[in-house]
Amino acid sequence: MIKGKYIRLIAGIITLVGTFALTLFTFKLGGKIFYVYGMGGFKRINNIFAKPYSIYYYYGAIFIAIYLASGLIQLGGIKVRKLPIIGSILPLFFALIIILNSFNLLPPSFIAMIYLLGDSEPLMKGIIPFDFMILDRTESIGTYCLIAGGVLGIIGSFIKSDLY
Repeated sequence: MIKGKYIRLIAGIITLVGTFALTLFTFKLGGKIFYVYGMGGFKRINNIFAKPYSIYYYYGAIFIAIYLASGLIQLGGIKVRKLPIIGSILPLFFALIIILNSFNLLPPSFIAMIYLLGDSEPLMKGIIPFDFMILDRTESIGTYCLIAGGVLGIIGSFIKSDLY
């Protein structure tokens, strides 16, 4: 039987890859294509904290910072069983917001903070972020990796590590 810590390890790796190496979604602005992925957030971290509009802006910036660290929080679950729950909820929330936005079910202001993770200059063109759209939709494979990593993290946190 698979130990829970291996499932939590796989969940953390999938979440890290989905966050930093794969595109969550793309959008066009001013004729440029912006790739939304975790490294775009690190490249634009000064823009995220530069122009605070309200207290809610700070809440959004804190959520983005926790989201960027969620894969590492899940990997910390190898030793502590409850950490993957904390590290899985926010990626699942982000993925749900992205998918609902692709169906135009949310107002644009609801996803505005996530657009700050966008970057028009990829780290390595065609490699990072890897942009693989599914059925010509706006969201990419990274969104579904976040769902897979989040679900595995939650499942793995309920499986005891000492089972054989």
